[in-house]
Amino acid sequence: REGARLRLQRWRLETRTNQIHVDAFRAISDWYHFAILELTNVDGFQSDPKWIGRYLGISEFEVQLACDRLIRLGLLKSENGHLYTTHGQDNVPDDIPSESKRNFHTQILSRAREAYVLQQPEEREFGAEIISIDRGQIQEAKKALRDFQHKFCRKMEGEAARKDGLYCLSLQFFDLGHKGVNP
Repeated sequence: REGARLRLQRWRLETRTNQIHVDAFRAISDWYHFAILELTNVDGFQSDPKWIGRYLGISEFEVQLACDRLIRLGLLKSENGHLYTTHGQDNVPDDIPSESKRNFHTQILSRAREAYVLQQPEEREFGAEIISIDRGQIQEAKKALRDFQHKFCRKMEGEAARKDGLYCLSLQFFDLGHKGVNP
């Protein structure tokens, strides 16, 4: 069983990023859809909607609807009463504006705010740097941040002998200036 888990983990790392269609993302843009997918990899995971709901702090009904959607989209599989993710971490094609993506990131930021208040500093990491840059470097900065994010996730997942927690890495890089006001 351990060998199978390690093979699955290696396979997930090799196929880490899959592009999901924007229309599919619209159906699963609530944060907990992606959390459920990743939660299936946590040690001690239970395929019970009540357990999942308690773990994520959402209702059993929301869990059931989310699992049904994920199964219909082929992102989650139910086999002999057990839920499995069908492939690695999914993402939406970059730089495609949509209400669904705004909704997802707004929810993640809300969860981050809650974590900042409720979790102890040793359980989380928050930091901010304010820098001045040449706006011509924005694409380069975005690429560097995406590269870091993917490398960080691969490293943390690959080195984990056991997986007993579900964490979110969320990066923001944005202009602090007001529109229409140039230095």
